[in-house]
Amino acid sequence: MDGVSFSLGDSFTLNEQARHHLVRVLRLSVNDFFEILVQGDTPHAYLAQFLFTDENKSEAKILKEIALTKTNNVDLIVGLPKPSIADFIVEKSIELNVRNLVFFVASRTQGKLTSEQILSKLSRFQRIQEAALKQSGPQSYVSKIEIYPSLENYLKGHLSGDTDSTLKLICCLAGNSSPQPPKIVDFLSTSRRFRQQSEQLKDNGNYAEISIIVGPEGGLTDEEISLAKTFAYQPASLGEKVMRTETAFIAAGSIASLLG
Repeated sequence: MDGVSFSLGDSFTLNEQARHHLVRVLRLSVNDFFEILVQGDTPHAYLAQFLFTDENKSEAKILKEIALTKTNNVDLIVGLPKPSIADFIVEKSIELNVRNLVFFVASRTQGKLTSEQILSKLSRFQRIQEAALKQSGPQSYVSKIEIYPSLENYLKGHLSGDTDSTLKLICCLAGNSSPQPPKIVDFLSTSRRFRQQSEQLKDNGNYAEISIIVGPEGGLTDEEISLAKTFAYQPASLGEKVMRTETAFIAAGSIASLLG
């Protein structure tokens, strides 16, 4: 649900999409309990109970608020791939508990996007997130999704958010650069900078932030890699084999999420 404000004890009518999923798919009935997520600038999850349901509508009551899963401090920046792969990545961002998911129109992205197309994609991505939450649970963290017209636009737009506690990596194929970039798993587990950051921040209950750039189909160009380096991104390898964009996303996101 989106844009709704609840207080404990409030009764509400389910929209048709939620009613269909809970009644027709999950086959819940009166007095059964379920969880809902209210999205917005500050998402909230609640435990609710069915009060009434028939063929036309269903009503429920808010019982208590549920703590949302703490997000990993991981941002994944991905060269915009073809639509089916982008949809897959959005779905998996929920499962990986990614904080921010950013798509950018890369040099090798197929086609460019108008403002209307960007808004349409963002709307579609939100629907995919909502569907993924039904599997992962409403208390899961909902990644913030953005789309930028280029990598440069993203990097320049996030200068103010850079901190000394951010480990910034850009995924490169091991065979394409000299010297060879370190493997991402080794970089994250043995980098002195990362380990020092983690130890310094643990006392405050925080961990070092991780920002990782992944290319689209065909990979990043040398110019895009050089550009990222000027913004303190360091090359890191996911191995010697060429990976699909969605595979690289899952590999990088899984490794980073374990440590982020």
